[in-house]
Amino acid sequence: MIRFRGLSPGLLIASITPFKRHGQVIGYVANLGLGGDGKRRRQFFKQRDRAEQFINEHVRTTFDPLHGRRNEVLFSLERVDRIGVSLNEVVEFYVLHGAKKFNPPLTGAINQFLEHKRLIGRGRHHLDRMGVVLNQLAKFIGDTTKVGDITTDQIRRFVYVGHSDTSPVSKVNLLTNLSVFFNFCIQQDLSSFNPVRKIERPVVKFHPPHTILPEHFSTLLNHCLKMGWTDRLTLFVLVGFCGIRMEEASKLKWSDISFENQTVLVPADVAKKNGFG
Repeated sequence: MIRFRGLSPGLLIASITPFKRHGQVIGYVANLGLGGDGKRRRQFFKQRDRAEQFINEHVRTTFDPLHGRRNEVLFSLERVDRIGVSLNEVVEFYVLHGAKKFNPPLTGAINQFLEHKRLIGRGRHHLDRMGVVLNQLAKFIGDTTKVGDITTDQIRRFVYVGHSDTSPVSKVNLLTNLSVFFNFCIQQDLSSFNPVRKIERPVVKFHPPHTILPEHFSTLLNHCLKMGWTDRLTLFVLVGFCGIRMEEASKLKWSDISFENQTVLVPADVAKKNGFG
């Protein structure tokens, strides 16, 4: 008796039954169970080996899940062999991450990301910075590349080869920005995984902060005044006496400074983390 898993109850059993006449075996009946029409399927053979051959051929043709998909399986095996993984590992990855509901081109995902950040109130400078990074990525790997198909190796080459002349701190910031983007894609079902997650961050050496003595700072301010560098003089005053970050101070307008109240207002679209200062 032969059993097959994954079939309907009527198709679970195939068997060979001796056919007797006057108590003697004169042949064999190959039973294939019930067909889709509910009728029993069987056939008579004089030799048992012919009955077994019939069942084996019928099972391989009708029930064997690999029959008719042999070329598909071989092609898939050839593809996974190229990247050094097994077919089972591919299935496990798919089960873990799930299918992508939507897999747009990279440029489409970038536009969705920037529009989302704009709607939730992220500042213009943040959007500009993220836009520059993501557009560089699109240019590096191709803007028609599907966002869900981007690999860890592509991101690694973009950061460590495409930005080989930048500092370790800049590379870390670059990876952080990219990770924010791909996490957004996962949340929006545009992709199934974050290719940045397994990339090792560069080592950033610690450098103790530099300080400037009051007399040296005074010399710096007087030199700017003497040379007529009023823009630099203003920045140094804001940074040195008001504790404002250089990046923020360079984006302030005169209307943000109140000489009457002796206050400096750092607008939300200028302040780090979009907070007022």
